[in-house]
Amino acid sequence: MLPEGFYTLENIAYSLKPGDVSLPFRTKLGYHILKVDDSRPARRKIEAAHILIKKHKKGLPDGKAMLKADSIYTLIQGGASFEELARQLSDDKNSAPLGGNIGFFGINQYEPAFEDAAFSLAKDGDVSRPIETSIGYHIIKRIKREEELPFERAKRKVQSEIQRDSRFAAAQGTLIEKIKTEAPYVENKAALDRFAGQMDTLFFSYKWKAPENLVKEEMAKIGNISITSDQFADYVRSNTRNRLQGGDNKNVKETVQSMFNDFVAQKCLQFEETRLEDKYPDFKSLMREYREGILLFEATKLNVWDKASEDTTGLKLFFDKNKGKYKWEERAVVQAISIDTSDRNLAEKIYKYINKKGIDKAISKDDKKKSFISYSRTIAEPKNQEALAGLTFSKSSTTALVQDNPKSYSFRRVSELMAPGPKSLDEARGYIIADYQDYLEGLWIDELKMKYPVRINNDVFESMVKK
Repeated sequence: MLPEGFYTLENIAYSLKPGDVSLPFRTKLGYHILKVDDSRPARRKIEAAHILIKKHKKGLPDGKAMLKADSIYTLIQGGASFEELARQLSDDKNSAPLGGNIGFFGINQYEPAFEDAAFSLAKDGDVSRPIETSIGYHIIKRIKREEELPFERAKRKVQSEIQRDSRFAAAQGTLIEKIKTEAPYVENKAALDRFAGQMDTLFFSYKWKAPENLVKEEMAKIGNISITSDQFADYVRSNTRNRLQGGDNKNVKETVQSMFNDFVAQKCLQFEETRLEDKYPDFKSLMREYREGILLFEATKLNVWDKASEDTTGLKLFFDKNKGKYKWEERAVVQAISIDTSDRNLAEKIYKYINKKGIDKAISKDDKKKSFISYSRTIAEPKNQEALAGLTFSKSSTTALVQDNPKSYSFRRVSELMAPGPKSLDEARGYIIADYQDYLEGLWIDELKMKYPVRINNDVFESMVKK
């Protein structure tokens, strides 16, 4: 992984093929000649466990340690617990109590031989043969691979990394210079020097505030935007952290210049935002669509949606005029009946009696049965497949008796069919409000057409249709 600020080196590295050698190039560390030996796909992090058998002497082969590692691997292949063997036999005293688990790791954290073996394991639970490193022999078990971040989380992470990268600062600097050229940007260097000259010894402290006798003047201009000394003073006061960081060298003039550059950069970006619609027609169209969309939403909300919900009198009158539209279809009354008994014979007798005489008679026949016969009632239209599951849309349709648990039986039945009939206002409220909204919207559009007549040039319209 390359440190920040090495964009040139990174760029050249990724442009070379394996075996290629670059021309000499320069970074802030000096001159480089780069050769690419090989390339591979990027690796995400992996969680793994290992059993370590240390060598007698670091860096030298150890036949005894290798044989011990081989015997442990044979035990694992025979079904022995990897975690238990790690606790008992691993020489890594940090991971052994954890069953060998060393957590998640990425590239350049361990020796290449160890990492290559771990990342080559194809699936979770796979175990490698003993792998030799400078310290010993490792048997590695893959626990799991780090999952890819969801797009939104990955986006935030990448954005944060980009903004910290020197390349972002370089790109932003190029943009700022372009804005300055196009604006144009004019700086009053003398005003900046006067500002710096008015700063006292408290400038590098939390107590600093702008001098009362601060000269009020224009310090720079970006297009038609003026940057004044009092605006800059407010920026300096509110950015205490940046001001105090400049206190390392106690050079007021340099710190003022640095903060002024940052302030101007902000103003340049603000200036550019005001010109986006002039510079980019597609963006202008998008913003117009956005503003008009908000305007239409608010107008529709005021004239249609809110009115339909709040105008109870108008809603009632609309319902009275259109009652015939809001009717119930034929509906079924579905009873879900539970019989709390462990006696199958008794449950079947009650099941047959209810299907013959009805639930009310079954309960009233013997008061004692009230304690173990219960039911709930649902009214279902023909399209309600969930409520009618296992039933036909006909009176007395019933499901089989089912034992729910050792002490309970249940079944469902259609106790009656309700004839079609009109809905009340409350029963049809959702449908009525939707229709009333359509009605109000129609009236509103007719009113707008009267107020703002629309004329269509049929010749032009027909020519467009033909094309």
